[in-house]
Order: sequence, then structure tokens, then C-alpha cells
Amino acid sequence: MVVDAFIDPGSDRTLVRESVARNSIPCDPIILKGFAGGSFVCDKKINAVITIDECVVNAVIYVVNDNLIPNALLLGSDVLLSKNRRMIIDSDGCRFETIKPLNIKPETELSSNEKRQFNEMITEFRQCFAETIPEMGRCQTKQMDIQLIHDKPIQSRAYRIPLAKRQVVDRIVQELLDNEIIRHSNSTYSSPIVLVKKQNGEDRLCVDYRAINEATRKRPYPMPTVDEIMSQIADSTYFITLDLFSGYYQIELTESSKQYTAFITHNGQYEFNVMPFGLVNAPMEFQSVISGIIRQMKSKRVINYIDEVIIGCRDIAEGMDLLRELLTILKNEGLTLRPSKCTFFARKIEFLGHTVSENGIMPGTCKINAVVNFPTPTTITEVRSFLGLTGFFRKFVQNYALIAKPLTSLLRNQIREFKWTEECEIAFNLLKKHLSEEPVLALYKPTSFHEVHTDASMIGLA
Repeated sequence: MVVDAFIDPGSDRTLVRESVARNSIPCDPIILKGFAGGSFVCDKKINAVITIDECVVNAVIYVVNDNLIPNALLLGSDVLLSKNRRMIIDSDGCRFETIKPLNIKPETELSSNEKRQFNEMITEFRQCFAETIPEMGRCQTKQMDIQLIHDKPIQSRAYRIPLAKRQVVDRIVQELLDNEIIRHSNSTYSSPIVLVKKQNGEDRLCVDYRAINEATRKRPYPMPTVDEIMSQIADSTYFITLDLFSGYYQIELTESSKQYTAFITHNGQYEFNVMPFGLVNAPMEFQSVISGIIRQMKSKRVINYIDEVIIGCRDIAEGMDLLRELLTILKNEGLTLRPSKCTFFARKIEFLGHTVSENGIMPGTCKINAVVNFPTPTTITEVRSFLGLTGFFRKFVQNYALIAKPLTSLLRNQIREFKWTEECEIAFNLLKKHLSEEPVLALYKPTSFHEVHTDASMIGLA
């Protein structure tokens, strides 16, 4: 039988008119509540096979009076969005697709029951994961608003793109257009673009928003420190890390803000529909969105920095509960994760340049290698770079200021001639040695007993 259907993803149930229903059977009475507050007691249903495009669904359909729904069939979320199906709505209509199941494996060996629960949860929340841009979600509760301190149009001159790279720009722009990340623009604002090499050798299109940023009203929002974040997951045995899929692109811009993101290429002018990289307020805006999600969690053992979220748990059961709670919130918010960058129930993770485990926190492997392989400085700039790299981990090195004194002395304004002394060489190698020994600090616990030990001298504090 072919019937006209009304699509209503806001309805939990799929309904059919009584005049159309065949072979209906009694069912336990359920109360159906309408949007306007009305209700209907349904006590009949039919079991049917529904074919939508190439999706075949075995469905339970509840029978209602003809005047309660606008068409012969009302398709609810139980058919549209359950398990491995999804509905795609675009300007030309809608279509239904079968979602490819995810192959996600926990880092820790789970019991058969825990493994079953985990796989069922991932299947249930499949729409919270995206492997391609078309699968990417959009935040349903927040938009970014850009406010300038003046209304004078800002038009920066376009940078020259080599002829050999113009096809690369065209390909990237077309992909962004196809996925409604950007749109054509006639804005009186424009910023230049540059191509930047990624680590994998591919090109990334970046917009230079420095002129726009200077005129942007800055948004004050506190960005957490590493110590503040880590203290919340002390006593954790397992860790779950979740990374959003192109997180900035999941935050839409207000209509009035899109004009400010316009950029120019050799082929025309475009503007963003979503939050691009490079805007001065973008990190704070995104941190605000994710922090708002975490505030909805009952537990405080969930932390984030920009688009990376970490759940710390004492056991697998606690982790399952926290993961389900967070996925439920992400689903309601319309946000999606990148499964290839998520880890589940790991005993050790890398976060903000640190390695974190139940034993404590230590400098990350990548950072340690950078310190160990740092060549002997030959300029003030190279000394400053080395101190910046090691200074990030100064809390791991006892008496760091005293050890580094010969190096920091080189940075003084009155030192005009660069001179690498034996004391500098000793300090340089000693800092390398301390950090390469993988020092471990316990995660800070605010509820623990505290002792403060201080010492001071004319050349440093410890």
C-alpha cells in the first residue's frame, strides 16, 4: 500500500489513521499528548513494514482517529531516527539513509556484559558521531554574534595565490559551499586568505582576520588553566576523551554577523554560515558552549578545554553512566563527535601537552622529545624558545628558576652580545636531564591536607 505521510521527528510514535489501518490488534493503552496539550488514549496498533527510499523498517504503528493527523500516516522519530537510520532534510526535500555502523573499541578489555552495554550505547547514539562533513551536527541552542566597535567597512587587500594553487582553493571553496559551511557574499567587508600546509601535507584554507579582530568587541570569558582542569579528575582510574568533529563549524553565526566573516579569492567573495577559525572571540565562544554542556552534568568528573572533553571515572560502571549522560546532552544540543579521535576507558591519555594516568601527571612524550632534541642555542631568540618550552613544565623541575638562571640572564636588555658560557651549557643540559627523566606529579586534590613549603633567594623562588 502506498500512502501519503506527514514527517514529524518531534513525535515519539508513528501513527496511522483508523480508516487506513488493516489487521489492527489490541495493545496496552498509551496516552498520546499533542503539542497544544490535548491527549488521546490509543489501544490499537498494527505491525507493518515501511519502505522509505532504500530503508526498510519493521515498525509498530499506533492507530488513531482520522481527524488527529493530517495525512494517512504520521512518521515519528521511532521510525525516522532509530538505530541505524537517519533523516536528511535539505532545501529540496528530505531523504532517508542507512547509517554505517561505527567500529569503536575501548582501550581496556571489558567483560562480555560491559562490552555489550558499550556497543548498544554507541549504536543508540550513532547520530552523535560524524565521520564526514555531511554527518556533522549543528548546535541547536547557541549562535555566535560578532559586534564591532565601529561601523566603518573593513576591506583588506587579497594576498596573491600562486597559479598552481588556485585549483586547490577552488576545490576547498566548493567543498565548503556544498556543505553550507560558506555561501556567496556581497558584503562590504573582506579579509584575505592564505594556504597553510597541514602535518599530512594537505593544504588548509585560512582567513586572515587580523583587521576584523582589531575592530571586534572582545568577549571576556575565563579560560581554565591546566591545574584547574586536572584537579577535577583526580582519583580516576579510567579516562574517556571525546573530540568534536570540526567543532567550530558546529556553531552557527547570527545572520547579522556573517557579513564580517567575508573573504575574497580569485574567483569571488564568500562568507561563513558557521564560526570560522581565526576570529578573536571564537575560542571563548566555543569554551562557553562546551562549558554550558558540562554544567548540565550531575558529576564534576567531566572536564574540557575548547573542543576536547575528558571523563574521569573510578570504574567502568561509573564511566558508562557518565558517557550515557553526556551523549544524551550532546544529542539534545545537536553536536557530533569525531570517533577516530575519541578514546574510551584508557588507562593513560595525552591532554594539553601532558600525559595523565591514575599515577599522576607528567610532561607529554611529544614535548619531552622536543626538549631532548632541542639543539644548543646560538641566538637570543633560540634561548627564549627553549625557556618557553621548558618553562611550560617548570612545576616538574625543583628549583627551576635557579637552574635556568644562566639562561634567563642572557635575555636581559643590557646584554648586547650573545655569549654561550659553560654555566649556560650546564643549565641547558640539566633542564633537559630533569624533564627527560619523566617526572611525575600527583593530580591536585582540593580536599586533601595541604602543606606549603617556601624558600627564597636573591636569584629565584622555589
